[in-house]
Amino acid sequence: MCCEDHINSTLNVHNACTFLPACLEMENRVPGNKSGRSFLDRCTAYIGENAMECVKTSAFLNLPKDALIHLVSSDYLAMEEEDVWRAVLAWAKHQAGVTQPTAHWTEEERARITQQMSGVINYVRILLIDSQVFAEEVEPTGAVPMELSLERYRFAALPNKFTHSEDKRIQPRTSLKLFQGSQLLSGEKLHLQRILNSWFGNSKQMWRLLYRASTHGYTAEAFHYHCDGHNPTFVIVLVSI
Repeated sequence: MCCEDHINSTLNVHNACTFLPACLEMENRVPGNKSGRSFLDRCTAYIGENAMECVKTSAFLNLPKDALIHLVSSDYLAMEEEDVWRAVLAWAKHQAGVTQPTAHWTEEERARITQQMSGVINYVRILLIDSQVFAEEVEPTGAVPMELSLERYRFAALPNKFTHSEDKRIQPRTSLKLFQGSQLLSGEKLHLQRILNSWFGNSKQMWRLLYRASTHGYTAEAFHYHCDGHNPTFVIVLVSI
């Protein structure tokens, strides 16, 4: 446990993607191990909360495919889907040894990249990618299966048909940026951001912190001083039972 505590305390943007494969290996080697699962969840949550910084590191580009799938399949990767696609493409290019932009790929390079993205592309929520980005950045790679491309165009043309669908591919990921400054809605509780925004009626509504009892004081006066006159608001309380 001391080793795990040390790693948890030193987890940062540059080493999180280095630890992740080891966490997955530990979890697979000893299924049900609470310590291993806790470490994996902590590492995954950290990368999710700091996704835009983590995907720029060399450790991310060197992730094994199963670790990348673990991340990309998560609801709590705090990135817009266009950026998820760009990160996955950067990973695939690195793995395939391709440095040229899409327009200059040879057929052999295109095939290598498509092979790298096989098994990963299904976890990128293609249906949520902006139409212009899809046409200019995604489709030209040839990495998206034809049936998925056709479904993407149907979704863009008739979005109302999918309004009440529970298909995970059209559910936006939860972003830490939605509730800026919150310490309670993070880590394993990050999914609560999506629930709160579903109650509000806007899945991408952004909020800012007005009051934190541990900072501003545990009094009714402090609460009203910071919160009165602001609306709409959520009051979030951590209760230990």
